[in-house]
Amino acid sequence: MNDGQYRILAVDDNELNLGLFRLFLSQLGHIVTSANNPIDAIEIAQNKNFDLIFTDIQMPELNGMEAAARFRQNGYSGPIIAITAHLSDVEQSNIAQSDIDDVLIKPVSKTELVRILNQWLAPVTENPDLASVYEVRTKVPEYPVQNPSTGEVYNLPMALSRANGSKELANDLFHLLIENVIESKLAMEQPLEVSQLRAILHKLSGGIKFSGALRLETELEEFHDRLHQQPDAVPNKQPFLNCMNELIEWAETTPKPFP
Repeated sequence: MNDGQYRILAVDDNELNLGLFRLFLSQLGHIVTSANNPIDAIEIAQNKNFDLIFTDIQMPELNGMEAAARFRQNGYSGPIIAITAHLSDVEQSNIAQSDIDDVLIKPVSKTELVRILNQWLAPVTENPDLASVYEVRTKVPEYPVQNPSTGEVYNLPMALSRANGSKELANDLFHLLIENVIESKLAMEQPLEVSQLRAILHKLSGGIKFSGALRLETELEEFHDRLHQQPDAVPNKQPFLNCMNELIEWAETTPKPFP
């Protein structure tokens, strides 16, 4: 396209993550098509031309690397950027050998999106008028967070920063997170196979990464590490469940973090 506006396909089985991608990319002035599963995404990409594809790594039916291979088989030659909340050494090695060009780690900010778009889709700069429009569109305000403590149940400055400074969005993300945490907690309290546990953690990871739930986020990373160390056994779930309970109790006393 000749005005710095790109056609982008975003693929993620988590509606929260997908909604944020649609919001941020649309605010940057791009045309966004989304799909909540890789099968639909592959069909969409066959019928539309895209400048760039974002795809989640862990999805049912096909993972991001398998989906990327199908995009290539069907003739797509543009950049494919993977999105993931947790990148293990094995995944990193597999991605390096796949059809994926780059990786973004959640939470993905507007600033990171601008960087990746500038890196893989060179903006129009020859026309001074278009260059000026592009600069305004991609000028992203910063919301710095000073040394957040990972021991906090919920860090408000971090939540606001990850919502790009929008209190309304930060509140919406918080409420979606709490719903997800309550649902995931009930599921995790039941006997689980490792595959079931991984699916729950994947669904939960996106919401945690886009929030200010720093203690739960820290415990999630440690839980992932324990799961990586013993991949065929379910680790002790209690520390993670305790953090989930703390956040649920905090939400009961603070139903609207940003008045």
